[in-house]
Amino acid sequence: KPSEIKNKQYNLQAHLIPFFGETPINGINTMQIEKYKAAKAKEELVNKTINNHLIILGKCLRDAQEWFDLLKIPKIKKLKIPPPKTDFLLREECDLLLAHCTNMWREVVLTALKTGLRRGELGGAGGVLHDEEVRVRRLGREALDEELDLIGGAVHRELRKGRRGAD
Repeated sequence: KPSEIKNKQYNLQAHLIPFFGETPINGINTMQIEKYKAAKAKEELVNKTINNHLIILGKCLRDAQEWFDLLKIPKIKKLKIPPPKTDFLLREECDLLLAHCTNMWREVVLTALKTGLRRGELGGAGGVLHDEEVRVRRLGREALDEELDLIGGAVHRELRKGRRGAD
């Protein structure tokens, strides 16, 4: 995806290149990588973000190994990340969501609700979802509001009202 390429370029320019600077690619070692992780943690980047940087760095190192016949590249140990918070829609929320879906989208959303399939999995299964009209999956509460904007303002407002009353 173009956005993914842009994001990786940004992370290289803003984080990895400034840190590793003039170090030759075959001079990057495990100790420097550990220092990088510590520096980024000190900048208060979350472990998931630091791990994303490490994935980019690892790809660069593997490519360099292949291109320049490097004998060895350092091992990169990722940081631990907590499991994502999972929240399920209540029965009433599912009913409200389905009430605002029409035609084929009702079937797609119903399938997602009954099986737990995510948008990408639904698209892969039947090639049905090719745009951003509907994205249904098990979400954390924080992401719920954002995701439901894609389905429609009415559903979003109703669910927010219900969530506020439940908390």
